[in-house]
Amino acid sequence: MTTPSPTLRKPRSTWTPAQIALTVVALALSVIWMAPLVWALSTSLKTPAESVASPHWIPEDFTLDSWRKVFEAGNIPNWFVNSLVVSVCVTFIVLLVASLAGYGFARTEFRGKSVLMAVTMAGLMFSPAILGVPLFTTVQSLGMVDTYWG
Repeated sequence: MTTPSPTLRKPRSTWTPAQIALTVVALALSVIWMAPLVWALSTSLKTPAESVASPHWIPEDFTLDSWRKVFEAGNIPNWFVNSLVVSVCVTFIVLLVASLAGYGFARTEFRGKSVLMAVTMAGLMFSPAILGVPLFTTVQSLGMVDTYWG
């Protein structure tokens, strides 16, 4: 007894009008999204006088002085290490707490589980940005600004 061989699908060779329209819209949105980033990069490569003159995309006098000044004046390696330490620690803590909470919700039955789940889900509907000012004032009042624990 033999098994039937699977039929191979013929690849689509033409684009549908909907695919073309979606691709054009996606490309237009990408250009709109990238324009401020390209403008900022272009401005950073101009001289100070040229950056405040009439706007144009391509610098006439290409210079890296602005970038050199940032790396000389700032402590970039220290800032990078601080960001790396904070992001790794926060990611580890969030994964640990979320995993334990998720396991508890999935494997155990307890009174008030649905209420606690609803409160948790309601909390996820708010943007973390609304906590920025209250968290900063709290950290500032504790004297923990510009510290690892802060």
